[in-house]
Amino acid sequence: MPALVKSAFSAALALLFLCPFPGTAAEHPAASASGTSSVSVVTGSSTVTLTLENLQNLPKHTITGYEAVGTKRGPLGRHDWEGAGLRDVLLKVAPGLDKPGSASKRIVVKSVDGWTISFKARELFGEFTGGEALFAIKGCNECHGADAEGSAPAGKKAVPALKSRALPAPLIGALLRANHGDVKFYGPDRVTGDEIDQITAWLNAPETATGSFRIDSSKSRVILAWTRDGQPLSSADGLIQLVVEYDQFAGRFSHWVDRIEIE
Repeated sequence: MPALVKSAFSAALALLFLCPFPGTAAEHPAASASGTSSVSVVTGSSTVTLTLENLQNLPKHTITGYEAVGTKRGPLGRHDWEGAGLRDVLLKVAPGLDKPGSASKRIVVKSVDGWTISFKARELFGEFTGGEALFAIKGCNECHGADAEGSAPAGKKAVPALKSRALPAPLIGALLRANHGDVKFYGPDRVTGDEIDQITAWLNAPETATGSFRIDSSKSRVILAWTRDGQPLSSADGLIQLVVEYDQFAGRFSHWVDRIEIE
């Protein structure tokens, strides 16, 4: 088989293996849940429940003009949000989570409709840069897991692992540019070639990879919002919504938040 044909054939097989079949990409479940009026924060054997009033008594944070992009639906509309900072909520319940010794802990945010998303403690309280940060900000973690380990939690459909598989950047680029499964909106205007290189470097060497990307410190807020465009959220909207200001895609844009687990 000629080398060029063989290379193309191998790439096609790899794409077939890596990409979910049509209809298998993660989708937010159809929302029939009512709005939540409290959030339970679980750490070890301890559970602390914060009511909406408790959250409203914490320092308020505002995110102005944020628009998430759905990987299927595209731009979801630009809005102003107000709520409690997720960092403040976590430190109220788990003091010390911002210390270096807790950097590897995972914060799992769950919603009553089955949607489950993750943060790493170091993302909220420490260094979160390069391809690892881009992997989250671009929404890759929505389907492939926070560590690119592959995932199939409640509310999402199974997709393959990408971590530590020596995948070449051109293959990752082709995967992103194609509508793999039913996921789209990853054109060059959304993810640049340099960003793909940084993501690929992190996937292939997660413990040692470095990258130039940094989250803009002026747009680093993560909030549990109860107000949109100056109006209280309704039960239909989700009384408590998670909004991640620096996320460009809607993978962690979660309605009806009712539980946070610190693992």
